Amino acid sequence: MSKQKTILSTIALSWKNAAGSWQIWSLLLLVNFIFAKLISAPIANIIDSASLNRVIPANVSLTYIYDLIQNDQHLVSQIMSTLPIILGVYLLWTVFSTAGIVNSVFYKDFKLSTFLSGGLKFFFRFLRLTIYMLILLGFIGFILYKVLTFGEINIFQIDSEDFLISRAVWLSICFAVIYTFLKLWNDWLKITIARLNPKFFFRQSIGAISQILNIKTIVVFLINILIALAMILLFRTIGQIIPIVAILITQVIILARLWYKIANLSSLSMLNSALDRAEES
Repeated sequence: MSKQKTILSTIALSWKNAAGSWQIWSLLLLVNFIFAKLISAPIANIIDSASLNRVIPANVSLTYIYDLIQNDQHLVSQIMSTLPIILGVYLLWTVFSTAGIVNSVFYKDFKLSTFLSGGLKFFFRFLRLTIYMLILLGFIGFILYKVLTFGEINIFQIDSEDFLISRAVWLSICFAVIYTFLKLWNDWLKITIARLNPKFFFRQSIGAISQILNIKTIVVFLINILIALAMILLFRTIGQIIPIVAILITQVIILARLWYKIANLSSLSMLNSALDRAEES
């Protein structure tokens, strides 16, 4: 079998697995809907209370919210006292659900029992990995920010801001490339943790760097991203052309993102297992 056919078959099977794991993505859709309501409800109540003596427009825009903030200095503190708690709980759920998906794709069993047991089994290790990832991204973002602000950047003193715009564009591209490889490394390491079940995974995290640096893994990872982006773009276009289905399209886009997550981890699980068999033979 040619390498191209192997790549295509891996991608096709992974997306088939994603579409077939209806118990998992149905649960994820439901939880996402609940969190969306939990986030929007208190913010809507706060905005309503701040708008008691104002004319509320038909569509509440960011400009309107900014105007409310300018006139009510306590609005931000009220929102910020509520939002971090909900987002923190959502982050924990994301870690749990990712652990469940990894367990499901590794065992090729998409029942809720396998999903939930995986979430419990790998939760704390994936939580540590998520914290490390956030620290690493924060450090990289800090370095890129320092590069962006290096030298004279005062727009009132420089002759042209073109070099600053160019620098920002190149740094954005640089961050996108770095983040893509970090995401691949992070997902690959999660599959490795599920396969080897180590208590600590420092050695596996180092080994994952060399394991992901092969054409097949990178191509499969990037094609999965492109498929997801194409689906989201298609659905957004449909929503703009047919406004009456815009609300439904929003849920379909969320579903497409969930399918991508499952398909991507499923692809990497297949590649990870194949690499393990090749090393043993």
